[in-house]
Amino acid sequence: MSVRAWMLMGVLGLIGFAALGQENKQPMPGNEESGSQTDGSQDRPPYFRLPVVIFDTDEQAQASRDEQEKAQQHDASDLVAQQSVADSTKIIVYYTKLQFVLALIGALALIISLELNRRATSAAIVSAKAARQAIDQEQANAQRALRAYVTLGKAQISGVDVGTVPRFDLDLVNTGQTPAKKFWVRYRVYLTPTDPFNTAVTEMRNSNPKGDLGADRTCSISCPLKSEITEEIMIAINSGKGFLWICGIYGYFDVFGVQRRGVFKLVATPNGSNGFGLSVGPNNNRTS
Repeated sequence: MSVRAWMLMGVLGLIGFAALGQENKQPMPGNEESGSQTDGSQDRPPYFRLPVVIFDTDEQAQASRDEQEKAQQHDASDLVAQQSVADSTKIIVYYTKLQFVLALIGALALIISLELNRRATSAAIVSAKAARQAIDQEQANAQRALRAYVTLGKAQISGVDVGTVPRFDLDLVNTGQTPAKKFWVRYRVYLTPTDPFNTAVTEMRNSNPKGDLGADRTCSISCPLKSEITEEIMIAINSGKGFLWICGIYGYFDVFGVQRRGVFKLVATPNGSNGFGLSVGPNNNRTS
């Protein structure tokens, strides 16, 4: 053992003897009366408590210091690892927030892109409709400019007198730039009110059946009554109670393959000293 250890043991021994002497001077509590009764108890040797100090050897002290150093190093390593984990967690939280913000920005950009695409699509649809309407309008204009137009030309009536046979002469003219294909016309002369024997009414007649009426060409119609005008019919016509008129219907195909139809109606009216003329009846030359 070292000198310091021997000195420490000597100091502790002196302290223990001093404490023992002090204890022998003071009687123990509860033993004042019993001391007179038991004389043999004073012969027992006195007892005292002596603290024991255990000293480690140099090897044990070194081992203890090594273990403490290892524990401290381990604690330091744990602290470093915990700090590293905390730093990593902060970085992960930061990048998670950043990713969330970027996701929100991407979602907002996607919504804006979808809205812009919808508006562009709507504008494209409107533009396509407008273009389609323009094309249809141009096509309609071209059809109107190039199609055949059959209209009623000059018309006259002659022979309206007692004892004569009246006759209607009229022209149907193609004023368009292209032929009227498969042109046909049907017409009939009427006398209203009709005479009892229906002698003044002509049969329905066909003219130029399923022929072509070229541009600036004319289809002439000459249609007389079946019998002469009697004095009774003449009086009815002059008084406005009887009418002499011609009506007809015609049709054709234009160059675009569209079927066209039209009607005409002319009424003989007295003109005083000038004889009779023709007035246009209702729905005259209506073309579909």
